[in-house]
Amino acid sequence: MRESSSPHETVCALRRRDPRAASLEEPALPRHAPAGRQRSTFLAWLAHLRDPRDAPSFCRPDGGRSVTPRPDVSAGSVLWQLLSRPQDTFIRGWNWKSAVLSSLFRCFLFFVMNLGAGLESAIGAMLTELVFRGLTSGWWGSITQAFRRVRPMWKAVAVLAPFLLVLQHALEFLVHWLRGTPRLAASIAGSVAFTFVSTTAQLALMRQGALIVGAEGKPLAEDLTGLPRLIGALVRAVGDRLKRTAAAWQQEAERP
Repeated sequence: MRESSSPHETVCALRRRDPRAASLEEPALPRHAPAGRQRSTFLAWLAHLRDPRDAPSFCRPDGGRSVTPRPDVSAGSVLWQLLSRPQDTFIRGWNWKSAVLSSLFRCFLFFVMNLGAGLESAIGAMLTELVFRGLTSGWWGSITQAFRRVRPMWKAVAVLAPFLLVLQHALEFLVHWLRGTPRLAASIAGSVAFTFVSTTAQLALMRQGALIVGAEGKPLAEDLTGLPRLIGALVRAVGDRLKRTAAAWQQEAERP
């Protein structure tokens, strides 16, 4: 490609060589801006071909109002990212939505599980869980969000579920044991079951863009209003998958 080529000529050449460039709009270059600024603006637009998220807002057809998802990643690369740059996940990516929702659900769970030991014990267990989850659930949610692009989903669940079950419930057991929660075994058992279901559901929802924080996140109110539609779609998808599996098993059984 000649150094003297204009931006328009470069775009035309790219569209002939790379089909991904056909759907992109050319950037609006300042008419009377210096040549150096025009070149930097055009080079920034070219970043859209490598990764749309790296391109600034004027390089996106929608003006930057939405963010194109990054490609799928492997579970190993996510684990390496968590170990090599933990601050990106556990500090900058602290998932406050998970902290709020998990605290509310789990403190109610501990209240119900310990109500048989008396109202005072139930309230004490509820407040202990509220504080514990308020401090830690943002981290668990951040880890889940980091795994949402791992394909297929069962690989993400296979890595997440054992890790989260062991780590967070070991800490949870220790906190409630030190505090003296009366119905500790039943409470932890209920919390473990809730974690397995909620982690799988949260991962599926995050893959649809809900309950995430950061550049791709939406207001929590918008996430909550869209949950019924997303949950309905997930239920239908699971039902269709079960039907296909049952049909395949039936065909296999009917073979001579």
